[in-house]
Amino acid sequence: MPAALMTQMDELAKKIVEIEVKCKGKDIYVPPHEQRNSKDNEGKRVEGMLSIIFNKVSEHDRVLEEVKENIKLMKQMIGSHSRSIQLLENLTGHVMPHLHPAQSRGLPSDVLANPKSEV
Repeated sequence: MPAALMTQMDELAKKIVEIEVKCKGKDIYVPPHEQRNSKDNEGKRVEGMLSIIFNKVSEHDRVLEEVKENIKLMKQMIGSHSRSIQLLENLTGHVMPHLHPAQSRGLPSDVLANPKSEV
């Protein structure tokens, strides 16, 4: 029984200390000249955070501009490669017509007879 009471007293003492710590943080008197300093420090801290945010936003803007430029260049390259492929297909069609026979035999979905079976 006395051990249980001692345990309860210890727990109660710990809770009282916790409450006192919380109350001390709220009710501390700060002289006016120190209040200004804390406001100045808070203002400097906020200014520093805003500066960091601004720098990060500026960096992200720069990266986005680079990405936009890279996309623009890639679109130009894709267009150039597409035109080159079309020209190569046209040239191979003229040089080797048997590789690209005219599609006058019907629709692409039509089944064609195997030319090897006719031999």
